[in-house]
Amino acid sequence: MIRKIIREQVHHLPRQYYCGKICATFTVCVQHKQTLFARDTVVAEFLSILDWARKRNGCVVLLYCFMPDHLHLIVQGQNDQADLYKTILDFKYKAGLYLSQSHALHRLQKNFYDHIIRGENELASHLTYVAENPIRRGLVSRWQDYLFTGSLGINFLFIIDAML
Repeated sequence: MIRKIIREQVHHLPRQYYCGKICATFTVCVQHKQTLFARDTVVAEFLSILDWARKRNGCVVLLYCFMPDHLHLIVQGQNDQADLYKTILDFKYKAGLYLSQSHALHRLQKNFYDHIIRGENELASHLTYVAENPIRRGLVSRWQDYLFTGSLGINFLFIIDAML
């Protein structure tokens, strides 16, 4: 019998690129595109976990948007010791524990997508993209009407002002 070694493709930047006063986008998907983030109680639990992870690693979540089968985040480091990558790893670990205990049929995908944001113009573009995701999906006609969009650790009105 021939055994085939399967290697995962590493597509993330070296860890030091995720540290300090930087900003990045992350997309975390539910396995098999299952609907998970449709109930406010589930989203509230994930928000609690996300809030814990961002505080632990010196970050704020400028914007989050829980779509039914994935989550968009824009995370910013607040000091030189901030670690955005560790924030996502901590979040996914605790979220995985929560899912195994409360929603055993659901799992998050093992990996996630990320992008380091360079400059204010790029940040504004990503903020708009994330906020308007529910519109593109046909869930609402105005992004302000979507219940599962907000910020953690920063005043949401500040984010809205930055988008206008």
